[in-house]
Amino acid sequence: AEEQNDEEDDDELEVSEAVFAYFCEKNVLPLLIDSFLSRPLSPLTLEDDNDDEEWWNKDKKNDSLLDSSSLFSGVSWAASVKSQILQTIAMLLLNTSSPLSLAYLLSNNYMNELIMGMLPLSQWREEALDEMLPPFVTLLRGLVMKLRG
Repeated sequence: AEEQNDEEDDDELEVSEAVFAYFCEKNVLPLLIDSFLSRPLSPLTLEDDNDDEEWWNKDKKNDSLLDSSSLFSGVSWAASVKSQILQTIAMLLLNTSSPLSLAYLLSNNYMNELIMGMLPLSQWREEALDEMLPPFVTLLRGLVMKLRG
């Protein structure tokens, strides 16, 4: 019975390693972060809506942080989608069991891009922050705990 449990554990480990290899091969982490950081190319404002215009102008200064060749250039995801992206990134990073795999995921500066793209928090509307901040904090807290190990 103990040998069967060991074989099942080995099978599960092989499956998780295969999934991780696939995620790395397809560059899923940079893709997720790129989609999170995407910004609209033009203001979607009403003629008399000054708050949206102010938001757009504040948002444009952050465009220099973004890669113009992004697959998602011009796409603006809803806060609920960005929240799901943060949760997916957290699951990917925090469920990585191998220190080598975690080091690989963190070695390409993608997390720094995510953190710098999220800041300053004043760039986000209050409703968006209400939805995105909890998974962002969970991601950062979990990452710190994982690195402190």
